[in-house]
Amino acid sequence: MSRVMGARVMAAVTVLIMVGSVLGCATAGRDAGSSTNAESPIAAPTTAVASPSDEGSASSDAAATQESLTQEAVNTSTPQPLAEQTSVPDETAFFNGEVILPDECAWLENDEGRVNLVDGFASMEDGIIRMSVTVKQTAVVTLDGKAYRAVIFACWGGGNLVYDHMGFYDDASAPPAIQTGIQIAAGPYQSNAIFAVEGTLKPIDNGFHLEWVGEFLPTDEACSACATGAAEADFVWNGSFFDVRNKTTWQRQD
Repeated sequence: MSRVMGARVMAAVTVLIMVGSVLGCATAGRDAGSSTNAESPIAAPTTAVASPSDEGSASSDAAATQESLTQEAVNTSTPQPLAEQTSVPDETAFFNGEVILPDECAWLENDEGRVNLVDGFASMEDGIIRMSVTVKQTAVVTLDGKAYRAVIFACWGGGNLVYDHMGFYDDASAPPAIQTGIQIAAGPYQSNAIFAVEGTLKPIDNGFHLEWVGEFLPTDEACSACATGAAEADFVWNGSFFDVRNKTTWQRQD
C-alpha cells in the first residue's frame, strides 16, 4: 500500500514538473516576442529634403525662366520704327536745273513758268521786256504735318518792280504745291520793292518766320517806291492760306 501511494505521489510530482516546464516556456516565448516587437523599427513616412545644390539649381532655373519671360515682354512691347516720310527735294535742284516758278513770278507765262536755273539765276525776254528770277534762300518747312522745300524767288520785271514770291515744293519737277507772295504782310500801301532779308527764312510750327524790307511806315510818302521800313512776322498756314501773326516794323537803316 505504501508503495502504491509513493508511486502516485511520484507521478503527481512528475506531472507538476512537466506542467511548470510548459508554462515557463510559454511565458518565455511571450516575453521574447514582446522584446522583439519593441526593438524592431517601424517604417516611418519619408520626406525628400532638397540639398543646397538642388536648391541652387532650382533657383537658377526659376531665374532663367523669369528672365526669358521678361525678355519676351520687352521684345513684344518694343515699338516698330515709323515709316520714313518721303524726303523733300534737295536744295541743289533749285539752283541748277529746270524749275516751275510760282504763278506770280512767271510774267511771260512761257511754258507754264518753266525756267532753267544756273547757279540760281535765269533771265527771260520777249524781245521787248527783259525779266529775271533769282533763288534767294530755301528752307524745309512743315505745313499740316507734311514737309516741303520752301523757296524764295526774287522776281524782277524791269525798273524797280521787284517782288519776292515763295513756292513750297514736294517735287522739284512739279509746280509748287503751295505758293504765296510776302507782300500779303505789307501795308497799308503796296511797295514795288518788297523782298526778304537774306538768311531770315526760318521754319516754325506749321509755317515760317521771315524778315523783309519795303514796308511802308506811317511817316512814308504814299508812292510806289517810297517805303522806308522793314518788318518781320510769322506766317502760319491755316489750311488755305497763311495768317500773318506777330508782325513788327521798324525804320530801315541803309
